[in-house]
Amino acid sequence: MRKRATTACKNDDGSVRVYCKGAPEIVIKYCTSMIGSDGQQVALTDDKKKQIVDQIVGGFASECWRTMLVSYVDYPAGDWENLKSSNNDFKRAADQEIVENNLVLTAIFALKDPLRDKVKTAIA
Repeated sequence: MRKRATTACKNDDGSVRVYCKGAPEIVIKYCTSMIGSDGQQVALTDDKKKQIVDQIVGGFASECWRTMLVSYVDYPAGDWENLKSSNNDFKRAADQEIVENNLVLTAIFALKDPLRDKVKTAIA
């Protein structure tokens, strides 16, 4: 199961920004950098990835919150066209996944997901 969704948006100059969002423990595997506290892009090490998943995602999960990681990567127009032509014009899912690399982690946010009233009755 992918546990992520990806969208490519073409800019006026032909460059493409790819957005990838989904389960933090999945999407973070494809991230190589993150936006730091000063707004600058910084390298994302394996140790930092583990710390983020354990502390941030784990902390929210322990409070019954669901988390989502949002990331992006930019492709200059020529690079995008080369990538597209060398990957079967992105016709298959496997061809499309090639753009989900070298992502920049921009945010992790949490959503409260309370049980609905009818769940207790359905389980009983």
